[in-house]
Amino acid sequence: MVADKERTKAPESLSKCIVDAIDGLILDPVDQRDGQATFSWKFRANEPKPAEEEATAPTS
Repeated sequence: MVADKERTKAPESLSKCIVDAIDGLILDPVDQRDGQATFSWKFRANEPKPAEEEATAPTS
């Protein structure tokens, strides 16, 4: 399993992290078809919290 360097803007370290995280996953129940698969994800940063929410958030 590898990241497609032609289709990603992510740094190599992030691509490696994701590939390592999903490497070895299996389907349960098993799919009866053999074949190749391509998966795509879009990541985006969360909107920053308003300053007042951060000030009242518990710190544990």
